[in-house]
Amino acid sequence: MQQFFATTSYSTSPQDVFEISAVRLFIALILAVLFALAAPAAAEDASGNKGDIARWKLSEDLAGDAFLENPVFSQSVFPAEWHLLRTTRSEGPIESRKWLRDGRYERLGVHQQGAFNWPAKWWLFRDNTPPSVGRLISTHKPGLTFEPGQIALGTGPDHAVVIGWQSPVAGRLEIEGAFEHTETCCGINGQVNWYVERGPAPDLENGFEPKTLASGRAAYGPDTPRGDFHIRDEIVAPGDFIYFIADARSDGTSHPHHGDGTRFDVTVRVHGVEFPDPPSFEKDVRPILATHCHGCHGDDTPEAQLNLTTLSEILRGGENGPAVVPGDTATSLLVDVIASGQMPPEGKGKVTREELRVIKQWIVGKTPAEEKVVALPLRSHISEEDRQFWAFKPPRKSALPYVTHTDRVRNPIDVFLLDRLERQGLSFAPDTDRHKLIRRASLDLLGLPPTPEEVESFVSDDRPGAYERVIDRLLASPRYGERWGRHWLYNAGFSDTNWDGDAATLYLNPGLWKYRNYVIRAFNDNRPIDRFLTEQLAGDELIDWRSATEYTDKHRELLTATGYLRAMEDHTDDPQYGVEKKYDVLFAVMETFSSSMLGLTMDCCRCHSHKYDPLPQRDYYRLMAFFESTFNVQHWVNRSQRMLP
Repeated sequence: MQQFFATTSYSTSPQDVFEISAVRLFIALILAVLFALAAPAAAEDASGNKGDIARWKLSEDLAGDAFLENPVFSQSVFPAEWHLLRTTRSEGPIESRKWLRDGRYERLGVHQQGAFNWPAKWWLFRDNTPPSVGRLISTHKPGLTFEPGQIALGTGPDHAVVIGWQSPVAGRLEIEGAFEHTETCCGINGQVNWYVERGPAPDLENGFEPKTLASGRAAYGPDTPRGDFHIRDEIVAPGDFIYFIADARSDGTSHPHHGDGTRFDVTVRVHGVEFPDPPSFEKDVRPILATHCHGCHGDDTPEAQLNLTTLSEILRGGENGPAVVPGDTATSLLVDVIASGQMPPEGKGKVTREELRVIKQWIVGKTPAEEKVVALPLRSHISEEDRQFWAFKPPRKSALPYVTHTDRVRNPIDVFLLDRLERQGLSFAPDTDRHKLIRRASLDLLGLPPTPEEVESFVSDDRPGAYERVIDRLLASPRYGERWGRHWLYNAGFSDTNWDGDAATLYLNPGLWKYRNYVIRAFNDNRPIDRFLTEQLAGDELIDWRSATEYTDKHRELLTATGYLRAMEDHTDDPQYGVEKKYDVLFAVMETFSSSMLGLTMDCCRCHSHKYDPLPQRDYYRLMAFFESTFNVQHWVNRSQRMLP
């Protein structure tokens, strides 16, 4: 390892300070004030850029959705690109192999999560094959402790891993970072060579001769675990590249790459930079959109209601919301559909890489335009006519209609039923006899016929309120909750057993019977419906169970209620299933919730807006976002670990 540019420091003694004269202090203060007034503002922005200093940090720029693309486009005041690459040529057998740092670098093309059993998202050479660049999504301890958001490099048996930073500005470079190596197994070969080099853009055909700015070795253990570098005063121009390279150190064995992982981060600053004005809508962006987009998204009946002719319309967006989010390319729909190749459609001519860069720089620069932007109302998938549909209107109390045979009315519901019958010249059927009445009531409320003794008791009871007393007795029976709780359990997707599409793999759902018993108790206790629903969705938020020294009956009741969110089919304990099965569970939660609590079947909205119901696709995913904090496919908790108390 080589250390570049040590920082010189000095100090002044208290005696020296107090010997400064009052006149010199006064002059110094005046000069400081004048200098502050004359100097450019030095307020830092969110990216750490200050005055005439531009700053980029790898781990910050690779955060969030930005890592879904390669190259990664930074969200700085003036955006740079991080290219995740690999070498393509080497010399010699693996025991003494030399990876050629010759500029013939190729982009890592496979995006994968969980490779090498690391909790990280990766860009790789091939599936589960290094070289690779990963971003941790949870803590991992393969010797060193990697925290969420940190960057890991994986070197390969045939290629070195290369990260290229492309400068968008001119100025004096300052580069500070470190390679820190670890090892996941086997106790051998835990070391990498590292290099910081500069040169032009990668050139697969011709390559180039790089200039080495720093180099060294990082080895796991007490030897040289870190390779630190601090480089200054290199002059850089727009388009210049700085390359950060790590390769597995050949040491005469056949496994110089075995079990290796390297933590890496770097901060790049450019001093004395003059930030150019960002692209403008009228001069730079609209010509690109006119060439590639206005044919379908122009003034006349634009597709998906998305008009890209003015900035006001772009910010308004179409059926899928605003097309751009000023200052944020990662969440701007326009960038997403262009970068992913969804738009323009095949045969319409693709947006070039340079054109996409202009659009991104315009968005990062907060979408400057000459037009006076008007805040237009967002497009709506739901018309006023849709809102008048009876199922989506709040219930209201209606006046009782007039009926002729008031002697047949026992409650307000009878009035409405009798009103419709009388319009057709009909009336209620005659009252049934008591033998049939108690049988109907018992079968309806308990699902069981009355005993002969119960029938005889009711038939012979000639006191007022005999029928009401029968109903009260039936409602007080434990069988009532068992009978009517079945209907809710069916809607909630409850089953004591589960299967994997094959009767031979039938298995029990451990502990879920506790949720079944909770539902039965709730019905027998006549729990208010709003409380019943709230407990099942958020019972764990209704009581502080995390700091409880022991669980009370109330703790158990509220936590057991959340079994509603555990009742759906879930095979994620089986290691053969990955992210797709986790999403299946999340979709099942959505289907159960919408059908049981909203009375809506929303499953089709996963793929498209409903054709007849006013249910847009985007509302499906907005609703799903509430459940994703619990059923997070990136931080999944297996079913066996989501046990009821």
